[in-house]
This record gives sequence, C-alpha cells and structure tokens, in this order.
Amino acid sequence: MTRFQRLLCAVIAVLVLVPLGFSSAANVYITPNGSPQGNCTTTPQSPAWFSNSANWGTGASQIGPATKVLVCGTFTGASNSTLLAFQGNGSSGSPITLTFDKGTVLEAPYWASSEGGTAAGAVTCGSHSWIVIDGANTGTIENTANGSSLANQQPSTGVSCFGSNNIIKNLTISNLYVQVAPSATLGDNSVIRALDVTGQNVTLQGNTIHDCGWCIIDSYANGDTNLQILKNNIYNMGHAVAFAASNAVTCTAPCLIMDSNHIHDAANWSAAGCPFHQDGLHIFGVPAGNSIDGVYVSNNLFDGDWGTCPTGFV
Repeated sequence: MTRFQRLLCAVIAVLVLVPLGFSSAANVYITPNGSPQGNCTTTPQSPAWFSNSANWGTGASQIGPATKVLVCGTFTGASNSTLLAFQGNGSSGSPITLTFDKGTVLEAPYWASSEGGTAAGAVTCGSHSWIVIDGANTGTIENTANGSSLANQQPSTGVSCFGSNNIIKNLTISNLYVQVAPSATLGDNSVIRALDVTGQNVTLQGNTIHDCGWCIIDSYANGDTNLQILKNNIYNMGHAVAFAASNAVTCTAPCLIMDSNHIHDAANWSAAGCPFHQDGLHIFGVPAGNSIDGVYVSNNLFDGDWGTCPTGFV
C-alpha cells in the first residue's frame, strides 16, 4: 500500500471506532436487588446503580441518549424515599426510556414529596429532558400506608419531572393518600401529587391515577408551553389537574391541551366546612402580571359522585 492508502485506512478506522467508544448502553435492566427476574435477566443492576451519576453518560455501559431501561419486580422503598432518580438527558429522536416490566410495582409506606420543586417521588426526572416513562399498562406506583385512616398522613409524590420534552404514559399511580370522608386530618391536599411536572412539550397520556390530592400539577414557569394531558382516568381526588403559578410568569400558547380524559368521583375529599374544594381542572396565576395564553379543553368526561364541596368541573 502507498503511504496515502495507509493514511486513508487509518483515518477510516478512527472514524468508525470513535463513535463506538462514545455510545451509551442500548439496554439496561433494574431489579430490586440486582438479581435476575422477569424479563430483566441480562446483567441486572439495582435502583442505587440507576441513581448513581457515575453510571450516566456516553460510555458503553452507561445510561444516555437512546438507552432503554427496563425495571422488573416489586420494589419496596423506605418511608419518605426516592427510588429512581434520573441523572442525565436523552436527546431529540433518542430519548432515555424507562419501561415497567409486566406487573412491576414500586411501593412504599409513602414516597418523598416534591413540594416546592424538590426532585423527589418514587421516580424523579429532576430537571432532565427527553425522557419517556412508560408503565406499559401494567406498571404501578403506590403508597401502602398513607391516608386519613392509615398509619401516616404525609405529603407524597409519585413522579416528578421538571424538564422539557418528557412523556409519562400508561402508568398506574394509586393510593398516594387514601382519604375517607368526612375526615380532614390532612391540612393541605395539594401536597399529595401523582404527577408533578413543568417544562415545554410535556405529555401525560393514558395513565390511571386515583386517591391523591392534586393528582396532576404543573406549576408552570416562564416560557413553558404545550402541556398535553390526554386519555387519563383520574378519580378519588381533590383536584384532577392543577395548572398554576405563584410567580409573575408567562406561559406561551398553547399552554395546555386537555383532551379525552375521564375525571370522576371526588366525594371522598368532602369534609365539614369544606377544607378541600374538589375540581376537575383548576387554572390560576396568583400575582399581577401572570399570563396564560392558549388553553384547550375538549372531549373530557366529568361524572360520578362529587360530594358536598365541589367548585366546578372546570
């Protein structure tokens, strides 16, 4: 070979091999203790491994853009804990996807609270973007001992995601707070949140959510846009959806698209003096200068028993 041919071959080899050295893991498997179960049989890892930032990046064994993470089994967390904490971003066309294996359950007496914008809950994306969380229609997040007649009466969150271009779908979030009328042992039901989100281009679709205070809450920030809440089944709640801000911020059109949801049966939050007001969709901005532009509410069904303290479906 001539010197030029040798040089050309060397350049081609570098161009081929370098991307391989900077490609995230294609598949990662998470089980409660890192032992194989369900469909997680290939080098499974523990939740602690998932939540360790050292395991996120572009290395061949790291979680990064285009990585598919499968969680398998029944995970039992401590009270006031977070089980899975994302440590990085996906990218456009290559999101990080977290999928629940058939029958997978994440349970705790009560999961940590995201109140005040804290990255907490059974699962948290933090402020990371281009993430898909898919319950695959069989995955469940739940509390086992939080409610008016149960051992704990504590704030709690199922999933918190404060980045953009995120999707949470086909997930069941249940029993975050089992309220039994006419009890009013919980002073503020806004601290019981199934999905706590902010950001641009966020989609919440096909989820089943029940027994929570403000089940879906978006405390929108300046420039947020295009929250889509689609085909969810929400019941036994104080608020199904709260779209609210406490700062003088502007949400850009379309702020909210809410279509084809079934929202029903809020009577369990009724109590003497109506300390909680039941709403299907509650939209507000507190200070002067707050702006919401473009809210589309269509094809939703509001029905069932709304008790004695409803303000309105919308």
